[in-house]
Amino acid sequence: MNLSSKEEVENLVKSITGKIVLLVLEDDEPSSKHLMDVAENLAKNSSLVNSLEGCVTSVLVNFVRGWAFKTRETTLDKIKRLLREHPVLLFMKGDKAEPFCRFSRAVVNMLNSSGVRFEGYNIFDDPNLREELKTYSNWPTYPQLYVNGNLIGGHDIIKELYETNTLRKEFPPEYLT
Repeated sequence: MNLSSKEEVENLVKSITGKIVLLVLEDDEPSSKHLMDVAENLAKNSSLVNSLEGCVTSVLVNFVRGWAFKTRETTLDKIKRLLREHPVLLFMKGDKAEPFCRFSRAVVNMLNSSGVRFEGYNIFDDPNLREELKTYSNWPTYPQLYVNGNLIGGHDIIKELYETNTLRKEFPPEYLT
């Protein structure tokens, strides 16, 4: 749909009860036609939950795809869902392949060298989760290791378990190699 005035945009926004994606383009911009095609394709069965200014097509695609799959799930519900879905989960700075801090890196190395199969969750991907998890766990720092929904601890506790050769005892056998 092409709108040419501020009033048309305002009327459209007022008439929609749900969320919308609004793409503003200049007619004489060569990339406008392509961006419009991309936006129309992405808009199918989607809803807007954020905005983005001044982007290239690939960035637009990634943002809209991410927005389209967001739900009304609360942060606490998301934490509980992640813990249910991943029996051994490390909330960390960065990811398993590239930890962002020495504590996360050390825990990943200890888990790997102990033969533990685990999932990692980058807390920088979700600032709300990063803050809510501190309250949920009553643990102020990262990384945080959970097994079957229970907090095992952070770097210092994991290091102590590792150094006393008791770390593997914290995990169900199916998560050990």
